[in-house]
Amino acid sequence: PGASGLAGSIDLSEKGGRLLIDAGSSGLSLPAVFPEPDIAFDALKASVGWTSSSEGVDIAIESVGFSGPDATGQAHGNYRYTGDGPGVIDLQASIERANGNAVWRYMPHAVNADTRDWLRHSITSGTAHEGKLVLQGNLHDFPFRDPSTGKFLVTAKARDARVDYADGWPTIEGIAADMSFDYGMRIKASAGTILGASIK
Repeated sequence: PGASGLAGSIDLSEKGGRLLIDAGSSGLSLPAVFPEPDIAFDALKASVGWTSSSEGVDIAIESVGFSGPDATGQAHGNYRYTGDGPGVIDLQASIERANGNAVWRYMPHAVNADTRDWLRHSITSGTAHEGKLVLQGNLHDFPFRDPSTGKFLVTAKARDARVDYADGWPTIEGIAADMSFDYGMRIKASAGTILGASIK
């Protein structure tokens, strides 16, 4: 992982520490999480603390607020790393605004390349609001197809979306829908048009 343009303060010792970020134009790079690793921000604020012991590292993500070209939102949660596997996480985030044509960039490695490619070329416009992310469990079991092992769920409401869902077929425009992503994708549309005809 990496970062650029950060501003803030850090206080650390062999037992733990605290990181405060208050940055304007900045960026994070998370190649272990996303195939498209670079995330740009116009503003980024965060308060993160951690403790280190013989049992591992515990990270408390007390608050993260972000705004950028693709999305605006906030997050909080906890992460524990013991050195055995990718770690255990309990993360929640809310998205106030997100651009539909950027959704594909935030699908993690666990989402197959065909799905990412379809999202990239098919969702060509629109915005999402009232978005929520829940990620809980041992990341070794991600994306948690067995609900007893954890939870991964992204929900959002879309408006004015445009989907070019298959080559040679007419696009669906003006879509209003409830969307959810976990180990699959579900879209429940309440409005849209094809070739000027209203559909539901």
